[in-house]
Amino acid sequence: MWIFGYGSLMGDGWEEAFGCLRRTIAVLDGYRRTFNKASTKNWGSKEAPCPTLGLEEIEGGVCKGGTEACTSAPLAILSTAGPAV
Repeated sequence: MWIFGYGSLMGDGWEEAFGCLRRTIAVLDGYRRTFNKASTKNWGSKEAPCPTLGLEEIEGGVCKGGTEACTSAPLAILSTAGPAV
């Protein structure tokens, strides 16, 4: 399974636990990174959530990131990360 990551998913070590064998640079056309998600999980509070990176579909957009080829799917982690594109 190939997983596209941007922001903190680009190299914080999560990939080692899932047998990721290959890493490449990738471009996701038609999207851009933007601080459009409010987080209280790792940053911020209920009263003052912290903005975190999400993807926004936009004409002409380009989001550069990384892809990981993994032997097992980290579905539990991915399901909490946000919607798949």
